[in-house]
Amino acid sequence: MTLYAGVLWNLSSCDALKMPIIQDALAVLTNSVIIPHSSWDSSPGHHDDRKLHLHTSQVLRNATGCLRNVSSAGEEARRRMRECDGLTDALLYVIQISLGSSEIDSKTVENCVCILRNLSYRLAAETSHGQQGGLEELDGLLCDANGCEGESSGCWGKKKKKKKGVDQWDGVSPFPDTAEPPKGVQMLWHPTIVKPYLTLLSECSNPDTLEGAAGALQNLAAGSWKWSVYIRAAVRKEKGLPILVELLRIDNDKVVCAVATALRNMALDIRNKELIEQQGIPSPKLNTPSYYGLADTQQQIKG
Repeated sequence: MTLYAGVLWNLSSCDALKMPIIQDALAVLTNSVIIPHSSWDSSPGHHDDRKLHLHTSQVLRNATGCLRNVSSAGEEARRRMRECDGLTDALLYVIQISLGSSEIDSKTVENCVCILRNLSYRLAAETSHGQQGGLEELDGLLCDANGCEGESSGCWGKKKKKKKGVDQWDGVSPFPDTAEPPKGVQMLWHPTIVKPYLTLLSECSNPDTLEGAAGALQNLAAGSWKWSVYIRAAVRKEKGLPILVELLRIDNDKVVCAVATALRNMALDIRNKELIEQQGIPSPKLNTPSYYGLADTQQQIKG
């Protein structure tokens, strides 16, 4: 299986083969390699006994390298991977159990982070959860989160009261709609994903992993989707803004670019903008025009 996964990793560097690999091999790689070798399954009580075996698995490294490549194949590829049962859960679990260990800089963790970064690209536009939100609802949510008053001017200069609903949020109290633990694709945008990304950014020394984690936050914080509002607030609550600001000083242009654009998206939140200004951020000499981070298209060919 290790050899087969390695061959697929090499083949996945060819653009013409990415979708065929997703169509024919995604489910097999997920169910036969990613889930069992990540030590994640649907029974949390079994996790601890298998932590030590995680990063000794060459087949997991090869399989995640393959999926990293194919995750850059476009919207249909991202859709299929998001809908693949257990894939997101297992990838995130690999990251979580690597935190605080010597494996945090490993190639396997790098691959997992970059896959999640790609799958977080344009989430609101490409998922049914994002498409269900109306503009009026999101406008009200954004206004509340950014400290606006409960009323706003209408088209003819009159005051129009915003609806008081379960999705409105003041930016300080607990997040709405988070009573049940997230699972599957929900984990991609749930505010709980912020903490492992920030831990990677503060503890990891692998520049590709740093770029991937910053890129994921950049993607998640973009736009006016309600979960983007929550993500921006979650980064503030987890004291992630100073972590991002400090990374602007790192001697790696790709990391700095991803971090700078993530901060640009974080600043859509008025409270974040004020805090970022207080940090006294350096001025990186980089152009960061992208609202969303482009999907990672770097080819990771197994040697």
